[in-house]
Amino acid sequence: MPTAPLRTQKGVRTTELKSESCKERAVHQAPSRILAHLFLALLLEASETPAIAAFMPLFFRASLPVFLLLQASQVGCTAQNMSDEREAQEESEALRASSSAEASGLAWARAHDNHCLRQHLTEALEANLARRDRYAALSDGRTRKLSSTMIGMDRIGLMFADKLDAAGVEVRGRSGVNIVCELVPSMARAKAVPEKRSARLSTPYRSLLLPEMRRTLRALSDAHDWSGLSAQARAYAEAPGDLASQHCFTRQAFLTLARLGDVVQEHDTADADAFGEKAVSAMLPMTRFSALADGMAAASQANGVPILCADMPILPTF
Repeated sequence: MPTAPLRTQKGVRTTELKSESCKERAVHQAPSRILAHLFLALLLEASETPAIAAFMPLFFRASLPVFLLLQASQVGCTAQNMSDEREAQEESEALRASSSAEASGLAWARAHDNHCLRQHLTEALEANLARRDRYAALSDGRTRKLSSTMIGMDRIGLMFADKLDAAGVEVRGRSGVNIVCELVPSMARAKAVPEKRSARLSTPYRSLLLPEMRRTLRALSDAHDWSGLSAQARAYAEAPGDLASQHCFTRQAFLTLARLGDVVQEHDTADADAFGEKAVSAMLPMTRFSALADGMAAASQANGVPILCADMPILPTF
């Protein structure tokens, strides 16, 4: 039986895969996968409706096993198809060993060109798996549910990563890299998990007016006002108050949207404009999931455990 080597950051392991079974599985699961993607897309689009929004956390927890099952069944075949990309990942590993700051910027983007979002989510998944026990030790186990939720979000994101990566392949700026790579960072740019708790937060957790924020940003995107989108998203992210300490995941989403507006302006092409619309349509609904995670993290963060806040990597600028 033929085997396919699969290199990871931790070494090389061999996985036995039947290419015929991969093809058969892809054919058999295609209708289920398409329906799952379509259902999630429609639900996220409808999530602005208050009646539906109230059930989003329940839907996420109930549907997570289904999406993870579909993702798990695809992993082997995806690994087989991506074997020609592993040399770039090894190059990135060597670069990070010599200079993590350099490797996680432009060099990281060039090493993972054409699949930067998939690489970012893969690194995020590995980071959340590695950090889960350390955060649990700091929080007396209270962060385990959030860590599992973040791991689930990463795995769901991997189901959609290739589509957005492909959308940016033909859009390249002065740096020469895929426009997606100008938006997503290496997880090497995230802070380390602290050894002990920090001071307790004195301000109680308060929810954001996200539906209004999303409507404002979508209107700017629909008008192709990328300068306005960047300014407004950055204003949300840098507003005085609790965003930096209590809504770290959502703040990261706003910073990414601001970066998107900057990048689309820098490219100043019809292709970049079309990509910007697709990216905003994908990113805005996902702020509902970021808000869910921020809410789950609130109690631990109030007690000095900076889960999520220490996990957000610095965005690239090049």
